[in-house]
Amino acid sequence: MRRWLSTFSQSPDTLREIQANHRCYAAMHAELHASLRGIRCNFFAAAACVTHPRGGLGVLDGAWAPAVIDPQGAAFLRHVHGVLAALNRGWFERLLAGVEVEGCAGLRGRGLDHALVALEQSAFSRVMQAYFGEDAARQARVMGGINLALRRNPLLRIPLMPRSLRVALRVARRGRQLDLCDEAQRCAIGQMLVDIIAAEAAARSNRPVARQVPRPMLQPEKRSGDLSCACRIVSCQAGRGDDATSAACDARMRSW
Repeated sequence: MRRWLSTFSQSPDTLREIQANHRCYAAMHAELHASLRGIRCNFFAAAACVTHPRGGLGVLDGAWAPAVIDPQGAAFLRHVHGVLAALNRGWFERLLAGVEVEGCAGLRGRGLDHALVALEQSAFSRVMQAYFGEDAARQARVMGGINLALRRNPLLRIPLMPRSLRVALRVARRGRQLDLCDEAQRCAIGQMLVDIIAAEAAARSNRPVARQVPRPMLQPEKRSGDLSCACRIVSCQAGRGDDATSAACDARMRSW
């Protein structure tokens, strides 16, 4: 088992569980896209956004958690997170092995992303129903508190939250109030989120790479045994030529 995957927590009692799973979701996305055998999707990148510690569900692991959502609402969200984490981990292992997720046969790309979101949100609704049972008053009270926080709490609307999540929520808020009980609304937000992530990835891949202007190679000073400076400069110029490398070269040359 991958070392990072062993830290993927499915227990609602694990300390800082959501932020740990946020990092694992990001690693899942990266590994799936690096795999030659796996079935790629952007679903896990969206899960990483939703569990982000800044403005996402990961805020519940931080010191500001009591100021975000009341304890009953936080307990429900942690419970749902744990159940969905187990579901998502199973999907990841199948997709990485090149095996389709049940209910997504033949789907790839955007179609697969949207289907996974729909499956997850259907599972959310089932978990919510099982959690509250027949206690409609308790469900209304707890979910009402969560919805109020989503609509008004500035810690869930901060500009530091992931851009893709911020855009998806901003569009969802136009003309209607956020309601976590509304499966169709949750599904629409999730599908918009995976679309934004896919568009951002496409924009990055199509962005032209700036060519570095070759610098003249410096000749070594005519001092015996002092060729290291010039050799390092030549070696640096012969490298990848990316911005980080060039900046490091410039810093070295200024210090010599």
